[in-house]
Amino acid sequence: MAGKKLDLAEIEHSDIEILKFILKALYGSERDDLAWRLIERFGSVGDIFRATHEELTGVDGITDRVASFFTVVMPLNRQALLRSAAGISLSSEAELVRFATVYFMNERNPFDACLFLDGKSRVICAERLIEEDRILEVISGVCRYGAVKLAWLRLEPHKEDRSNARLLAKLDVFKKILPTLALTDTEFVDYIEYVPFEFFSLRRAFDGDENLHEMSHVKSEDYKPRTNMLSELENYSKLLVARLADDGSGD
Repeated sequence: MAGKKLDLAEIEHSDIEILKFILKALYGSERDDLAWRLIERFGSVGDIFRATHEELTGVDGITDRVASFFTVVMPLNRQALLRSAAGISLSSEAELVRFATVYFMNERNPFDACLFLDGKSRVICAERLIEEDRILEVISGVCRYGAVKLAWLRLEPHKEDRSNARLLAKLDVFKKILPTLALTDTEFVDYIEYVPFEFFSLRRAFDGDENLHEMSHVKSEDYKPRTNMLSELENYSKLLVARLADDGSGD
């Protein structure tokens, strides 16, 4: 994409303000000069989201992670997502991680969210989980919305707060939910733990990949149903229990 020589007076006020807001959320402080450099280089917020990773990192002040944010989020209609998630398709890990990126944008505290999906993996409703009884909250949501599929997201703003003990507690909740989901023919799609610009996937962990991955490493192929997820949960839980017993620290 070629750079544009712009008359700054002609730039849409809304574009620069939106960009300042996004950059402040990403960096945690004002980045007004960087916002103007991006606008001068690409012309509009839309063009910035259409730029390549290499083009973005060619702008002074843009890090690899911030460039990944723009390039990974680009395929989503961000405004529609921020207003209402309904109708967005989340049929792959790539789409689910992109959704998490936008859904958790500008959030600073950890929390869980449940995505209730229809048979075509389109979002019926995205709900922040706030009740103490998460199991009842999720199952009642499945019944209310007639969900055919379910995905679970978790925001962990700080990587150091992640631990095997916390993950094990989460798996215990899933093990209680899955039998009821089976009775309602509701598929548990995946659990994504989102750390800014990185993610953990429970499906990957079942396959031996427990790492945090950069957003640019998402898998784009559609999710396939896992018919033995409950037993996979049991096996992975046993692995974590043994690991905790070995290190004796709970970390």
